[in-house]
Amino acid sequence: MLQSYCFFTCKLQNPFRLYFTTMNIIKLNAIDSTNEFLKRLKRETHIDDFTIVTADFQTKGKGQMGSVWKSESSKNVMVSILKKFYDLDISLQFNISLATSVAVYKTINLYIPDKLSIKWPNDILSDGFKIAGILIENTIVDSQISDTIIGIGINVNQEMFPKEIEKVTSLKLELNAEVDRDLLLKILLKNLEIELLKVTNKDFINLKEEYLNHLYKKGIPTMFEDSRNIKFLGLIKDVSDSGELIIELENEQMKSFNLKEIKFL
Repeated sequence: MLQSYCFFTCKLQNPFRLYFTTMNIIKLNAIDSTNEFLKRLKRETHIDDFTIVTADFQTKGKGQMGSVWKSESSKNVMVSILKKFYDLDISLQFNISLATSVAVYKTINLYIPDKLSIKWPNDILSDGFKIAGILIENTIVDSQISDTIIGIGINVNQEMFPKEIEKVTSLKLELNAEVDRDLLLKILLKNLEIELLKVTNKDFINLKEEYLNHLYKKGIPTMFEDSRNIKFLGLIKDVSDSGELIIELENEQMKSFNLKEIKFL
């Protein structure tokens, strides 16, 4: 249940003195899901490009493939952003994931450099432990992406996690110190604005290069399991333009996998 909220437009600033455009930010104490709130808002009224919803607590936080994102109240960053597009073909939609992954990576890397990686398709890991997750939900009209809602969760000051959640960490656990969530959010939003501009400008080559430079286990022999529960050893070589993971098998054959067809072991 929504406890309280406020609407305001602000001009954000950060310690690196980067200029921020004006952004519409909705701050919530509690909500079922920031993504769902933004969807409802979009259905009920006109909202501007780069409208942002952030909450201290989610009762039904959403993760990939129907999973639940569990987060302790007032400890983490949970935010959803509406980004509008006007001529982005559906075949290019994975570039939104690339841009978001790179933006979140760059933000967290300011706090814990040399420890991070992007786990395909868009989890952020610190020494192999998940520290941030991303959920992207696109609206498609006539084979074009009209807009997307980008949900981002970053574990910031939480120290205890449910037992069923394995290999997870937070900035506080990594740094042994509290992190200013408001400042982190400001840096994240600026980085996201910069990286999404590359999608708008169709600067896909540089975007993909940045993503691959930080890709978890790229070029390292890794065990996987496919959808038939068959385990195999392979090398991550690339990611296709449509977002499939391209792996070199032991027989040197290249094979592509989508999200439902493979998992890391």
